[in-house]
Amino acid sequence: MDVGSWDRLIPSLAHVLLQCGIAGVVVVELTVSAPIVSAQTAARIPADSRFLRALRVRRRPAPSPEPPRLKAFGTSGEVSLGVTLLDQHGRAVLTEAALEALVALGWEQEPEFLGYRLPASKAQEATAMAARVLIEVFGVAHPADLDVHVIA
Repeated sequence: MDVGSWDRLIPSLAHVLLQCGIAGVVVVELTVSAPIVSAQTAARIPADSRFLRALRVRRRPAPSPEPPRLKAFGTSGEVSLGVTLLDQHGRAVLTEAALEALVALGWEQEPEFLGYRLPASKAQEATAMAARVLIEVFGVAHPADLDVHVIA
């Protein structure tokens, strides 16, 4: 994958995501170099109990020391992007501002992650969205600053 510039990353990522291979899916994990969340900025998430969720009570979890990861999934019919809200220990990975920005960009909020889906024919558009999120929401200056893993 070409991480020499954003202009080269977008088509390169789209190309990789469209190469589904034998398993029928390709996953590319793009990890930001540093955490973006603090105790004051951690995104509020719905409370754990059904009762509190019904009341729309939201809690602010502890901040995660892990940086956010954007996962891009390519299948024969779809390209999906996903960002988890919490790390494996239940700590916030995203800031409240990042969560709001993703929702404003059209990402759908699920209980544990935010997702963005487009048909495979719009893979270039999906990867442009990934780049936009990495730049504008996560503050990544250059794609070479990302830790990139391709899982086929």
